[in-house]
Amino acid sequence: MAFALVLAITGKNRPTSKTKYLIAFHFSLLLVYILFLIGISSGQLSDEYKGLIFLIFFCSGIITFGWILRTEVNIILKIYFGLFVASAAGFLFSPSSTLYFIGSGNFQKPFMQEYPITDNLYLHEQQSMIKSSAKYPLYKVVRKTGSFNKALSRDLDFEGTVDSIWLIS
Repeated sequence: MAFALVLAITGKNRPTSKTKYLIAFHFSLLLVYILFLIGISSGQLSDEYKGLIFLIFFCSGIITFGWILRTEVNIILKIYFGLFVASAAGFLFSPSSTLYFIGSGNFQKPFMQEYPITDNLYLHEQQSMIKSSAKYPLYKVVRKTGSFNKALSRDLDFEGTVDSIWLIS
């Protein structure tokens, strides 16, 4: 975002040939991502690098917006690339969901187990976009504060899968 802002501030008279190359690069990344999704759905490719390809595609959209903002480019392209920058508004409302979307290319987070401990304390299954080789999942204790959660403790290992909680006081 900062790099796109610098490009937007400094770029009034950019050569159109470089602009066309940048736009073509962005749309070629979109094509690679679509072909990658087709390969995953047909079972020929694993989804290991899907998030990385989407991240590069998304960041190129933000950078391209900064590049073309003050140039003589079609307004439709400016609106298209402006949608990538509009993701900043999504970050203000739900930072974790926005970062998960940008990093993985998925709109919906995977189902996360949640177990109530007390009034607003919960035990959550800890999730990561990076695949772990751990045999059992890790957990975290979370305090719910409205629409945001505050993690009080992370990396709790019960050496097994939790299916319920019995509170002893």
